[in-house]
Amino acid sequence: MNRSKHPFLFRMLYLSFLVMLFAFVFDVSVQAQQKPPKPITVTVAKMYNLDFGSFCAGNGIGTNVIVDAYGNRTKTGNIILLGSFSSAALFIITAIPGTFISILDLGDTILTGPGGATLTLRMGDSYPPSPFIATGDYTPVSIGGRLMVPSAQATPGGVYNGDLNVIFIQE
Repeated sequence: MNRSKHPFLFRMLYLSFLVMLFAFVFDVSVQAQQKPPKPITVTVAKMYNLDFGSFCAGNGIGTNVIVDAYGNRTKTGNIILLGSFSSAALFIITAIPGTFISILDLGDTILTGPGGATLTLRMGDSYPPSPFIATGDYTPVSIGGRLMVPSAQATPGGVYNGDLNVIFIQE
């Protein structure tokens, strides 16, 4: 082949040869795609129930017993708090660290007590606040609530029960 008649073709062949030689000598490898990530699974275990403790309802409207995400109990209106026990609901989330999780509030829940009397329960704040990122294999999540108490005449003393349904969404 005459180099003077086809300088461009000669340069292209020469460069192609050098690139192949470089790749062969230095064993250059290229990955086209990473391995797929591990499937994300989230499990939830309830450790403690939400508990408002003992109290006496007074007369009036707008009375509430509130338990925050740390288990601290407060009141609004004409309610007398008895004793000091209360607890936030506590859940243990098992997830791959870095998983993004939200808590879905399903709205108010009705608690039923003696003689069919009812109280309304509203989900409160959570710790960590929703949404959050799982920080380890096990992430504790506590959730508080607000118990709306009508007058003493409408809520006789006794135990009131119901379910607070909580949905944890992995995103």
